[in-house]
Amino acid sequence: MALPVPADNADGALDVCVVNDVARVRLLNALARLLHGSTIASDVFSAWRATRVVIETHRHAAFFGCGD
Repeated sequence: MALPVPADNADGALDVCVVNDVARVRLLNALARLLHGSTIASDVFSAWRATRVVIETHRHAAFFGCGD
């Protein structure tokens, strides 16, 4: 599954993709569309390019990081 983020492994930046606070049904629909290569609504995911990232939460939260 490829997220619609124009990542470049050679640019030295980290492309961060965040799942926005959307209803589960909306998220599952977006993931199914991604699996089939379709476009998704832009309010489901947010993406940023950064050279440094700090992740802070007010409460315990699930987190997944991948360097690929």
